[in-house]
Amino acid sequence: GKPDDLDAVIRYGEEIGLPLTECQKFFDHFTSNGWKVSGKATMKDWKAALRNWKRNGDQYAQPSTRTSRRVTPAGFGPTAKIPEGKEYRRDW
Repeated sequence: GKPDDLDAVIRYGEEIGLPLTECQKFFDHFTSNGWKVSGKATMKDWKAALRNWKRNGDQYAQPSTRTSRRVTPAGFGPTAKIPEGKEYRRDW
């Protein structure tokens, strides 16, 4: 089912330690898609869905142990030279 209103989501969100903004995002997201799960099935338990929303958010909030590196193909870095006689054209 779905909650009676945003206040119900906020009250339950407080119980499980979910920030107000996340409660609002959850409510807006599911209100906008008619309280459907994956856009298809009607939601059966909004409290369980809110707990999953929190769990998934917690997962993304964890600092990553991996470092991301931006790889630049050879010859295309900030010091790349345009061959003489060639034009440089930027299309964006």
